[in-house]
Amino acid sequence: MAAEIGFTTHGVGPTRVLVLHDWFCDHSSWDGALPYLTPARFTYVFADLRGYGASQEIGGDCTLEEAAGDAIALADRLGWKRFSLIGHSMSGLIVQRIAQLVPGRIERLVAITPVAPAGMGLDSGAIAFMRSIALGSDEERYGAVGSLWGTRLSETWVRFKLRRWRETASPAAAASSTRPSSRRFLSSISASLLPDGGRWCRQPMSPITTISLSSKSWMLVSTYWKRPMAI
Repeated sequence: MAAEIGFTTHGVGPTRVLVLHDWFCDHSSWDGALPYLTPARFTYVFADLRGYGASQEIGGDCTLEEAAGDAIALADRLGWKRFSLIGHSMSGLIVQRIAQLVPGRIERLVAITPVAPAGMGLDSGAIAFMRSIALGSDEERYGAVGSLWGTRLSETWVRFKLRRWRETASPAAAASSTRPSSRRFLSSISASLLPDGGRWCRQPMSPITTISLSSKSWMLVSTYWKRPMAI
């Protein structure tokens, strides 16, 4: 059953956009982008998934299907018959699933560095490692995430991000989000999205060899449009 997840609104424009957050923070992950948005043209709703931010006390399994259902229910509550979607990282997969479930309602979709519909190819050991990060102490999280992100991000930034994760997310919810996604969804989403103009390409990943990323994973790196467009 869908839950009434929390959200915050930015803008009053006629173009409606539902924005979902990443694994490491709630909707405030997008705060840095707010000065660059156009509130007269767009209405942005930044949602908090179960276990995050204003939805931190909402229980559940925190699965892909559950998150997609909650987001669609939020659009229903807002009275949005048609809208666009933005997802980042973890929620990049969720917005792809929403577009598959209610394709007639989606105007445009942007998935930024998403989890690919082909999956991440994580074995049981890698999933256990990701869960240990979610459930670990601040220093355990820093030790694990620091090794994943390497030296391209400063210690100050990494510690800031992890502090926001601790402040805005339930560890149990973050751990639950590491479950493998439905294979039925993964096997069918490419056919349902790509013919309408999405572009998929292989992207080099940072060296996360301990997680055994699948070489067959794909990332959506351009906007998916409901109608074909020249790119």
